[in-house]
Amino acid sequence: MQIDEIFHKFSKRVFNIAYRFTGNYTDAQDLAQEAFVKVITAIRNGKCNTNLPMGSYLYKIIKNIYIDGVRRKPKIQIVSIDEILPQTEKERIEFIQGSLPDPETLIEKKILEDNIQRALKQIPSEFRMPVILADIEGFSYKEISKILNCRIGTIRSRIYRGRKILAKILSSMEDIKNEL
Repeated sequence: MQIDEIFHKFSKRVFNIAYRFTGNYTDAQDLAQEAFVKVITAIRNGKCNTNLPMGSYLYKIIKNIYIDGVRRKPKIQIVSIDEILPQTEKERIEFIQGSLPDPETLIEKKILEDNIQRALKQIPSEFRMPVILADIEGFSYKEISKILNCRIGTIRSRIYRGRKILAKILSSMEDIKNEL
């Protein structure tokens, strides 16, 4: 598979997983870019892991870069004002033309996405990554076990526990909302 093909085939999914890990548009872009740089370098040097499908290989690289970054990064969060604005050209055009859904629907969707993202951040990473890979990215347990280098039984357990933690966090968010 050529480098251009890899980028076009996986760029959106790589960014989505990077965004779920980081919760920040700019950090997700950086993470996705770094992942592609590592893959391109590995391909050119003949060190690409051919035991995994390219998608799984990319996600394993993203996971490793993310974990390395978390270890090095201070525990502060910077929110960009640009995140509030539409990011793609198509979204900007739709926003200007007014063809987006009504504002109430957009706000509800944004609140739900923010709540899910906040809840995901509260889950320990050993549970978060398998949940994201299974429920958001749609990987099979076997693929996740290869990406995370764990046995399938461990993956099943982590997904189950991660989902329970996520449900509890989201439920408490809903309880707080109902109290207001």
